[in-house]
Amino acid sequence: MRFVSCGFGRAALGPVLLWAALGSGAACPFAEATTASAAVPRDAEAQAALAASLVCSPAPAGLRAVWYDVAGDPASILDRLRRAGLEVAVAIPPHLYYVRETGRVRATLPMGFRFRGEPGPAPDPRVASGRSRSPSASGASDLFFQGTSDALPPLLQPSTTHRMERAATVYGLPFGARWFDTSEFMIGRVAVSILFPESDGSLDPNLYDWTPALRDSVVRSAVRGLARWSSFASTRGVPLTFAIEAHFGLATKYEPIRRTVAEEDNWIQDVLMGYLGYKSDVITLAYDAANRARSRQGAQWAALLIAVQDDSSSTGTFPDGLFSHARLGGPYFVTPVKNAGVALGGATLDSYIEHEMAHIFWALDEHIPSSGWWSCVLTTGYLNVPNSNSVVPTDGYCGSSVHCVMKGNYPDEACLFTQGQIGWWDRDNNGKPDLLESRAAVAPDSDQYRTTAGTPITFRGRALEVALGNQNPYHYFFGDSISEAIVDSVVFSINHGPTQQAFPVDGVFDSGREYFTVTIPPLPVGDYTVEWSAWNSNGAIYYLGKESSFTGSITGTALTVSGSVTGDPLFIGQTLSGTGITNGTRIVSDSGTSWVVSNSMSATGSIAIKGFIPWVLDWTGNASVQVGFSTNGIVFPTIGAAVGSNRLEYNVSRIASVGATFHVASSSGSTITVDSVSSGALFDRMNVSGPGIPPFTVLWFNGTGTGGTGTLADQTRSLKTGNC
Repeated sequence: MRFVSCGFGRAALGPVLLWAALGSGAACPFAEATTASAAVPRDAEAQAALAASLVCSPAPAGLRAVWYDVAGDPASILDRLRRAGLEVAVAIPPHLYYVRETGRVRATLPMGFRFRGEPGPAPDPRVASGRSRSPSASGASDLFFQGTSDALPPLLQPSTTHRMERAATVYGLPFGARWFDTSEFMIGRVAVSILFPESDGSLDPNLYDWTPALRDSVVRSAVRGLARWSSFASTRGVPLTFAIEAHFGLATKYEPIRRTVAEEDNWIQDVLMGYLGYKSDVITLAYDAANRARSRQGAQWAALLIAVQDDSSSTGTFPDGLFSHARLGGPYFVTPVKNAGVALGGATLDSYIEHEMAHIFWALDEHIPSSGWWSCVLTTGYLNVPNSNSVVPTDGYCGSSVHCVMKGNYPDEACLFTQGQIGWWDRDNNGKPDLLESRAAVAPDSDQYRTTAGTPITFRGRALEVALGNQNPYHYFFGDSISEAIVDSVVFSINHGPTQQAFPVDGVFDSGREYFTVTIPPLPVGDYTVEWSAWNSNGAIYYLGKESSFTGSITGTALTVSGSVTGDPLFIGQTLSGTGITNGTRIVSDSGTSWVVSNSMSATGSIAIKGFIPWVLDWTGNASVQVGFSTNGIVFPTIGAAVGSNRLEYNVSRIASVGATFHVASSSGSTITVDSVSSGALFDRMNVSGPGIPPFTVLWFNGTGTGGTGTLADQTRSLKTGNC
């Protein structure tokens, strides 16, 4: 038998066994003969051989195959393509990447990457539109699973003490995620580890063996099925990449297809112990295998696809009548090569893989029978989205009846409820999924800074990504709150001046929690306002529907509303704009038609108020606001509320950069009389030092110069006469 491969990959592959064109002897356009080895290739060689075989096949719809000759770290290569602006839908790292066809793809292809083969066919219009059709009548496609349940109950959290650090990199473990959070929402990069168990005949008779061609067909089906999810995501503006790795020849004493689903923990445990090299329970082993794949691919999420050989089976089912099935919420799903004969409504293996991947990310079934447990009144997923398109108890009972990959053999259609369950829900209907609208908050280490004239001042603080709450009912509504965004900058301005950059302590903004520092040069004597903003990787400022406009006037700091308010009612915290209004002016107190604003001015006419709600701590007139607390129209993050912006401001910081020398003529209790000021000027809340003055004494001072009077903050101390 002659083994062939694509010639352009030969330099990278060397004498690796390549599996293209088995049986027929036909070579792909780039193929040439290579040396074959009877030994099972190591994982790296097998991955390269797999990529060389797949690239000879047509690319999935709407995608183009890109080849990279050099072996390297999969995560780094994917990051390189992402930075070049390419949308990678599915990858077989380190060599093969299927990118979405756009007008700029060829111009931005990085050095070392080359197109191979022809572009895939145009995507189905239903995928491109992201819309589902209303069915005319039930048919064979609705018998997708023959009325059986393919979503098994979620696994319990493992007893292991393994935990991931609550931090995130640009493409790595999401901020807030832990070891068992392997598939909370389908956004970002997903590592898919395909495992091929091989019965060794030591317990069960060995009935089936994997051939190279059959293994390739499974991976090829996975590429097609997962590419459709990436296409759905692209229409919603959701970044989604699947990075596939394959592991062949995983010995087990069981013949998996001969065991019921109730027994499968035994053979899965046996496979994973051999694969990972240690003994443990199946839950810990499965999560460990998923996390290792997540780490290798630099992914946020991971899933195990466990393929079962049954190509010559007469039924295509396990002994209990089930076939493809998944653990709801992951980390693995099991799929035979021959699902119930793969003849139900023309369903193919890629359709089953597509369906089960949705279960990994918490989507529920919608298909018949009407006696199933997946009722339309159930909710699921990170955002607790209803299962309204289910046929249980009857089709259309909860108001939706459209085609969907979770309802039947409709691989090119995903209903809005399924999309919401996997994390793409858009509750405010602004065209952007809620989970892509998280924001960051910034907290300097103090809200007041003091220094003497001529001395630089250093600010320190931290910025933190604020994730939406995890509302998954299968986590009892208290799962880990997770965000894929990272803090990517902290900026500040002094007295509404030019924006300046703060610098991360560790040298780079690349996680969900960042500490920063910045030193500014000496300032002239006076008080200064410092405003802070933290930005995250979600991008532009996001405004909620909290916007208003009205006719009014501002005299000094008094705002008077003279006309009716269009839009949302006014509330403390809103930012004003209009002719004559100082930049950055906000409402700070009062209500009704009379308000107090943060800056003094004179302005009359049309005034607009944007719904930008900053996270403000100890703000004048609103000092008691806390996370999870609602007051004066400002609602801080709570379950079910997507409030705020990914630009947030911290409370005004005051710098008293002053120095003075003065003489106290006399004192009585906490009142002093100053008869001369020899240098500098006196300011409210200055720290005072001198003969007989206790440490940390603060001057509460209302006057300056000879004869000025003031009050000390320490009411139990007296100042002695003399110089201060």
